[in-house]
Amino acid sequence: YNLRFLQPVDEDYLAALMNRYETAVFVEEGVKSGGFGEYASELALRKNCSARIIALNAGDRFFEQGGREELLERCGLDGHGIAASVCSGLGVWGRCGGTLTGLGNEVADVAPAEGGSGRPR
Repeated sequence: YNLRFLQPVDEDYLAALMNRYETAVFVEEGVKSGGFGEYASELALRKNCSARIIALNAGDRFFEQGGREELLERCGLDGHGIAASVCSGLGVWGRCGGTLTGLGNEVADVAPAEGGSGRPR
């Protein structure tokens, strides 16, 4: 789903897209409150989507100034932080390696598939 713009969102299309997968990951550089990941999680609940939603964002906290790469690393949105959060959210962290630091990202089990659904993760 291409998020070149946030409004209007084709909710039926996005819900159908989320239903094609066991897990949908949304990564955004903005804050949690009012962000797209929060919106997608709410939409998945409202539309009874079966996907597990992993919404990664900068959280609702203030960060000191720094370069872009440094700021992404601080809030867990660099490559390692994204991989760590997704592996943790999928419950496969031990197979991903490394250590998970205190990231502010959340995983919302909207309607976990029992016994797997055969859909792509």
